[in-house]
Amino acid sequence: MSGYSFDLTRAGFLVLLIAVAPVLWWARSSLSGIGRGRMAAAIALRSLALILIVLALSGMRILRENERLCVIFVVDASDSIPPEHRQLALDQIREAQKRRDEARGDLVGLVIFGRDAGVEIVPRPAAIDLRDFATLIQPEATNIQDAIQLAVTAFPEDAGGRRLVLFTDGNQNIGQAFEEVRSARSLGITVDVVP
Repeated sequence: MSGYSFDLTRAGFLVLLIAVAPVLWWARSSLSGIGRGRMAAAIALRSLALILIVLALSGMRILRENERLCVIFVVDASDSIPPEHRQLALDQIREAQKRRDEARGDLVGLVIFGRDAGVEIVPRPAAIDLRDFATLIQPEATNIQDAIQLAVTAFPEDAGGRRLVLFTDGNQNIGQAFEEVRSARSLGITVDVVP
């Protein structure tokens, strides 16, 4: 479900709406030679134009509220993770995504990483049903920071709730994961870790 709300980024400009009254007075005196109907229409259009200009100056925005959730699973596929643990992560992902709300349009995506990161599945409403990873990465190191950065950029802009679920042993040897987690949280993204 989605609703709409309004927001003003520079509300101080609303004081200019006081100018509507003098414009109406001026418009009435300058349009004295035309009929009543045309005069009313002209005054209404001038007032509407002035109001729209003031609202634009005040930074009025229409916000669409969206309850749709997007979950991106981020899986460590480095050499420090045994193949059976990677398979267990895929099994847990398949099980976890069964709880998504298809009617609401919840999305799921998958990022894998080692030294570098790659998007295995872009966020989509369809279920993830992988048996193994197809994206080629360099598995000789673990860079959680790059994986989180890539996952954050993979979120669609219209997702209401955003969540990262990180599957890793935490043996990072490249990058600064904690700083990247703080950065993601500052963007309103929930970060969960599955050891």
